Amino acid sequence: MGIALGLLLFFAPHPEWHLDLALFREQNEILRYPVYAHWLFSLLGRIPEQAAYLALSLGSIAGLYLAVRAFGGVHWMVFTSFAFAWILFYGQLDGLVAGGLGLAWWASRRSRPVLAGAGLILASIKPQLSLPACLTLL
Repeated sequence: MGIALGLLLFFAPHPEWHLDLALFREQNEILRYPVYAHWLFSLLGRIPEQAAYLALSLGSIAGLYLAVRAFGGVHWMVFTSFAFAWILFYGQLDGLVAGGLGLAWWASRRSRPVLAGAGLILASIKPQLSLPACLTLL
C-alpha cells in the first residue's frame, strides 16, 4: 500500500497529466459511459481537479485492494505493476471495476445478493472491460 500511496503523491501535483478528468466535465463523443454512471462523473466534475483526481485514485486503490483480497492475489505484484501506474497516471476507472468484481465475488460466496448486485453495477461502469466477467459471475 505504501507504493500505491507513493505513486499517488508523485502523480497528484501534475494536473496536466490527468487527461481523462478534464473529459469528465464535458459531454462529448469520446467519453461514452452508461447513463447510470453519470452520477460519478458529475460529482467528479463539480469538485476541483486535484480533489477529483485524489478521490478517483484513492477509490481505485481501495477497489484494487478489495479485488486482490477477494480473489487471493498478491498485493505487491498488483501495486508495482505498469497497469497500476497507468490507472493512477491517467485517472482511469479500472480500479473501481476490479473492486466491483471483487465485491460481487466476495458477496456471492457469502450469499449476499444485494452486495453482489452492487458490485456488478460498480463493475459495469466500464462495460467494455467488465461485461465478460460480469456475465461469468451471474
